Amino acid sequence: MIDPIHINGITYNLTIDDVREYILKDISHAETKEGLLRQVTEARSELRAARQKATAFFQEGFDGNINNDEITFTKDEINEFLDDIGAEQVSTEWEVTVDVRITVSGVVASSADDAEELAERALNIDFDSHIMDSGNVDYEITSVSADRE
Repeated sequence: MIDPIHINGITYNLTIDDVREYILKDISHAETKEGLLRQVTEARSELRAARQKATAFFQEGFDGNINNDEITFTKDEINEFLDDIGAEQVSTEWEVTVDVRITVSGVVASSADDAEELAERALNIDFDSHIMDSGNVDYEITSVSADRE
């Protein structure tokens, strides 16, 4: 135990371990603060660079003719610019038609109709709903035949 410490009318009775722990916490907080300040400085620098790139991008669109009231860019030019400043690109919603042919063997059933029904019930087409909506899933069983080895 070290001598009591009096601060603003409050007496603190600390051990050497208490003081050591306080110092270690203070060092940790200082390192955290320093790291956060570094991140803020980097973010400000990135923002400043993005602003400069935006100004240059649009200025270039005028092709030196400041009297124009309109600027035209292609989607590719805009996406290249957005990618350059670390922003999400402009996207388009697409519809994709996919034809899949699957052959399943080893379906044990008493008839071709039963085998077809088993295959239909077992068929599960799964889409990642975070990426796309499954929309219309259409399939056709084109043939059922007995396995011959």
